Amino acid sequence: MRRRKQSIQTVAVLVALLALPVFLVLFGSRPSSVSAEVYSNEVGFIKAETKDNGATLVSVPLTLLGESPHYGLNNATLDGPGQIGQMLAADLVGATGFANADKVMCFDGTTYRTAWLYYNAGNPSDPYNNMWLEGLAVSNLTLEPEKGFWVVRANTSDPDNVTFLGEVRPDPSVEIAFSTGWKTFSWPYPTSQSIQTSSLAADGAYAAATFNDADRVGAYSAVTGYEWSWLYTDGTWYTGLVASTLTLEPQRGYWYYRQAAAGGPFTWTCLKPY
Repeated sequence: MRRRKQSIQTVAVLVALLALPVFLVLFGSRPSSVSAEVYSNEVGFIKAETKDNGATLVSVPLTLLGESPHYGLNNATLDGPGQIGQMLAADLVGATGFANADKVMCFDGTTYRTAWLYYNAGNPSDPYNNMWLEGLAVSNLTLEPEKGFWVVRANTSDPDNVTFLGEVRPDPSVEIAFSTGWKTFSWPYPTSQSIQTSSLAADGAYAAATFNDADRVGAYSAVTGYEWSWLYTDGTWYTGLVASTLTLEPQRGYWYYRQAAAGGPFTWTCLKPY
């Protein structure tokens, strides 16, 4: 059994209560579109369209109000949903069983962890309503701001947004570490950044003469699949044999593959672009 969660109008009410001046930043049309509103005191919301009956790789480029750097789907005592879990539950659909519930999937470097949203429409007072489970146990999964994670919609009839309310990161730079192998990551600021003009290559991404030997970045579209960008020896990122046009967008997640031949990890210092 499923129900549609409360509208993102709840977020709009919270924003209205803040009574803040606003300017709008709109991003170009994408298969999984992204838009953001950022406020003058650096409080706002950002939302991403998720794929109907499918998966979307997203991220959280905001600091959630009052939260630690690691955001639990459930709260620290695991007796209720955490702040980010509540925000996701407001836009996603829960069920009493795994198959019919919307889910969140995170890659930890070796395997996936999957949490599903519990909701018993026949018993609104069920204490587990709006909590996130792994199997039949309450999940302790956290969503880290510099990592991507999958939102998997089970069988809804139309795509919907997931919306996050929080503070724009004030840091002049954010560091993201990459080790050998696969990792999901995100662009940590609410404006887009071209991969060509980012400091990713200069900070230690591994360049090679061929796709198979170079570090690479993957952007996923539910419509077209993966678009891969790899770093050539001249410092240019390529998609296939043409210069990549990939733009790193807020609220989208990406894959990074670090080659073993690179000789170890490196840290990318993401510079604030505004």
